Amino acid sequence: MFLRKTCQGVLQYGKGCLKLQTFKHSTAVPPRVQNSSAKRYIGKARLSSVTPSLSLLSRNIVTTSKCAQVDAAEKRNVTFEKITSFSAPYSHLKIKVAGQSLQLYYVWLRDHCQCKQCIDQKTFQKNIVTNDIPLDIQPKEVNIEGDDLVIEWPDGHVTTYSLNWLLENAYPGKPDILQVPKVLWNAETIKSQSPTPVPYQEYMDTDGGLRNMLKDLLTYGFGLVSEVPANTDATEKVARRVAFVKETLYGGMWYTRATGEYKDYKDSSFSNVGLGSHIDTCYFNEPSGIQVFHCLQEAPQGGESVLVDGFHVAMQVKKQNPDAFDYLVRTPIPHYCLDDQYHLRSVDTTFRLDPCTGDLVQFRYNNYDRGIINTIPADEIPRFYCAMKLLSQEVMSPDNEYWFKLSPGTVIFIDNWRTMHGRAEFAGERILCGCYLPRDDWLSKARYLGLAK
Repeated sequence: MFLRKTCQGVLQYGKGCLKLQTFKHSTAVPPRVQNSSAKRYIGKARLSSVTPSLSLLSRNIVTTSKCAQVDAAEKRNVTFEKITSFSAPYSHLKIKVAGQSLQLYYVWLRDHCQCKQCIDQKTFQKNIVTNDIPLDIQPKEVNIEGDDLVIEWPDGHVTTYSLNWLLENAYPGKPDILQVPKVLWNAETIKSQSPTPVPYQEYMDTDGGLRNMLKDLLTYGFGLVSEVPANTDATEKVARRVAFVKETLYGGMWYTRATGEYKDYKDSSFSNVGLGSHIDTCYFNEPSGIQVFHCLQEAPQGGESVLVDGFHVAMQVKKQNPDAFDYLVRTPIPHYCLDDQYHLRSVDTTFRLDPCTGDLVQFRYNNYDRGIINTIPADEIPRFYCAMKLLSQEVMSPDNEYWFKLSPGTVIFIDNWRTMHGRAEFAGERILCGCYLPRDDWLSKARYLGLAK
């Protein structure tokens, strides 16, 4: 057994046992391990005696803007002084700190070493082969140095974890963490806090402008850019500022002059009829992430647009009938699209939950594209229609509909995994252009700008 003192106590390690025993202030503490003088590697994991390498947290910070770095730095303020208990059974460490209990298995700790030998510093890909780690691996030595947990493994490899890195990354797994929480809304609340359009030049020239629009998109499910030249080229530049344009059966950038005639595509959106609120491309296995619209020419009469917060609708359903909500979480529903050269079909649930937290992450609803309901047992048909009726009533409730007029010069970005859109019937000619953007890529940009991680 070895015995090592720290400024917090005595760290004992023997056969499968490591314990931190608190004691009163001592002058016998070696200076190199005192918190007051020890180097602090907050948020970084490093190999002892070599250049510090990037952790999962610091990777994000390196690629974010200054405002994101400040946000992240403010969170990294927990020290080992706040530990209330520390023990080590045979297979793992137990740390209780800042009101949280961490159970850190040695196999997980070895697998998540972030040093330059274990993580390629150019690609940020793992070099360590998980299969090479013994399931019953135990450390040779464990120390606390400053705010770092330092582990030497049986082969002599040394890994350093900061307390904050452990708090940020230790299991159970975490979803994307939004720096700005979602605000669910209905018709009344969104009118008083509607997103502020970001001027075109500010949006195109500064990360701050792009960040403001994406912040609204994450918060409310839609964002706006104003003063955009009323043409397809400018609209495409605005869209590509977020992500590349997704190619679909409608092409990349689409342009439609709706007059009431179905021309190139057999889809009601290319007509002049009114469209109820819906989510686009439910017939894709992964529906498009963002719908981009720019009205280049308003209709002489009608054509107002409507948005409905699908997440608010879902929570209303859950509040009124939890059983109906749960049923729509687990019941597969088909959607399809038929065109001259296309037959697209996808079967998935109406509500999709995060596998770690249970939070709602996706909403699918499109009555126009819904296929034949042959994906559920016959005795569940009444239950399906009961749940769907409740959902549809909330979708079509005037209390949840936000009506407004799309005008030339304003581009709207709509989160197609959350916010439904529709329009009123119109007379005369109406010209729109737009496109779809992939979800992975627009969320990547949000993380890059420090809005999520």
